[in-house]
Order: sequence, then structure tokens, then C-alpha cells
Amino acid sequence: MKSPTSRAVNGVYLPVLVLLLLAATLSSQAQYIEIRVSTKFILNGSSQPPTGGYTTSNQWRQAIDTANAGNARFGRGFRYQYPSFDGSVNGYSQYYNLDQSEAVPFEYSIRTNAAQTGWRADALNVYIVNRNLGPAGNEWCAGWASNPEDALANYAPYNTMNGRIAVFCAGVQGAPGSELSIVAHEFGHHMGLIHTWADDRVADTVVDADPTVCEQPGVPDWCSCKFNNTLARAAQLGWSAAVLRVATNNIMSYHCDNDLDFDLTEGQLDRWADIARRYLASEMTGVTYFVDRNNAQGGNDGYSTNPYRLVQTGVTAATATSGNIVMIRPGNYDEQFTISKPVTLRATRSGWVTIGKP
Repeated sequence: MKSPTSRAVNGVYLPVLVLLLLAATLSSQAQYIEIRVSTKFILNGSSQPPTGGYTTSNQWRQAIDTANAGNARFGRGFRYQYPSFDGSVNGYSQYYNLDQSEAVPFEYSIRTNAAQTGWRADALNVYIVNRNLGPAGNEWCAGWASNPEDALANYAPYNTMNGRIAVFCAGVQGAPGSELSIVAHEFGHHMGLIHTWADDRVADTVVDADPTVCEQPGVPDWCSCKFNNTLARAAQLGWSAAVLRVATNNIMSYHCDNDLDFDLTEGQLDRWADIARRYLASEMTGVTYFVDRNNAQGGNDGYSTNPYRLVQTGVTAATATSGNIVMIRPGNYDEQFTISKPVTLRATRSGWVTIGKP
């Protein structure tokens, strides 16, 4: 955690780590929100699975470890569980090689035939195919995930549900140095995050350079091209060194070498928590409530856009069920309150939080 936090208990200030340990003694899951992951394989017409690294548990464990290393640095308490391998899907061989036009029908069919496809309401559903995206007959090897805030399409019957799956080609590699963080990138889409070269619905992210210009024939070094274009954009718009660093490390960009040094902005992390609570709570062991003493509206829903003003209000909401987190924004919360059930208090990365009389 990058923001030291204290809590007055009988006149003594405790660092946030002590609070987390106290919560952990009451409930081993209280300090984290676990995201369940369920993986399935689409078989071809001969009932054979796709081939590639993402058909093995070892590859998945490495990718999840990479994603969770980033999650730990963010300090928001989210982490992915190692995937459960919930079988193979027969009768869907038409999607063994999945082209761009089939993405929405595929997800709709998967979710409306759960008994056959193994789709679970209580997990992030991942389907492994042989090829995906690109034109029919010349499909690429990539990953994609739908955004749960958006309807699957603007026409019936697909507009009756919001997107909730991730799909990977079994042999997907990603950009150099990001072979494993491609999972974190696609899971980020599942959490409602959007590419940073478009409108990502987050105020504190800068609009990055569009990477498609680097994907043209004749560009010898895609990674350098992408970085140089971002560097030129930073110079044109006057980005600070810190903003440039976050832009080039952002897991929702297409920059290379993101495996061990990826980042998200505070706004992206807030959006993640809100989308998780609003659309994905059934996949997780808890949700996040926000508190901000500077919220003049005195929010009554606890989302990042309308946080509670009092820690006690956040604690009351969070302890209605188990496994939840109260995320507190900077300030001195001169209040006394009671914690009657296990709950985790966390501070954002943007400043100090103190609770109780200074």
C-alpha cells in the first residue's frame, strides 16, 4: 500500500497493516476480494482440443501470477484465483476457429446453453479456442473479452445481456515481453477497462497513440514504433514524465514489456471496483465501497462516483455481508465508529488517511 493509513483504537493509532491483520484473524478472506476463474476448451469436429500453451495449467498459473503481482501493487485487494478447468465443449466446432463476426453470437450462445457449454454465473468464464478474431478463413491468434457495462450488440436477441466472458487462442503470445500480461489485459476488459487510445470513460487517463499505424506492412519494429508514437504525443501535449510512464506501462495499452511493470491509474482502479460491484459481484467473494469526506453530495450509494462521507457508513454497508472492502480517500476522518464484523479498510494511492482525532 502506497498510502499509510492509521486508525485510532483507544487513543492509539494503528497502521493499516495492523488493521488488515486484525481482519484476517477474524476471516481469512476478509482482506482480499477473490475473483473466481473458470476455463473451458472448445473442441473441433473430431472432439480434439486446441493446441498451445494456454491449454496447460502451468501456463495459466504463470499468467495469473503475473496479473496478481500487478494487482498487489495496486493495493485494492483484488486477486484472481487459479483457474478451475471445467471441461471441454462438444458441439461447438464451428467456433473452434472463431472469426471477428462470430464473437457476439458465440457469447450469446455460450451463455444461453450453459448446461452444454459449462458457463458459470459465479465465475469469470474463459473459453480457449484454436484461433480467434480476424476475418473468416484467416483468423488470428489473439485474446479478447467483452465489457460488462455494454450490451453485446445493438440488435436482438444479443442486446438482452451484458458482456461477461473472455476468449483466448490457445497459442496466444501477445507483444514481446507481454506474453503473460495479455491475460491481465483481457481480464481488465472484463472488469470494464477500455483501451487507452480511445475514450476509456476514465478522467485521469491520457489518450495514447493509436497502435494500428504500427501494425502496417513495412514497419520493422512494432514495439519501438508504438513507444516512439507515444513519446511524440507526449511531447506534443506536454505530458509530464510521470504521466508518460503510466501511459507506457498501462496494462490497457498495447505497449511492450508490460509483464513485470504494468500500471493502472486511480480512475481505472475506481472503474474496476465499480464495474465489479455493479455487474460482476456473483463472480467474487466481495465488493468495494468508497468513502470520501470531501464529497459534498454526501453520497448514498458508495460507488467511486458518489462515495459515502463517513467511514461508519462505509463500514455499515460493507459488514452487511462478508468479504467486502471499504476504500477510503485522503483526509482526516474525525469520527468514532464501531466495527461489528470483519471488514477491510484500505486507502487509495493518492494520499494520507487518518481516522480519529489527530
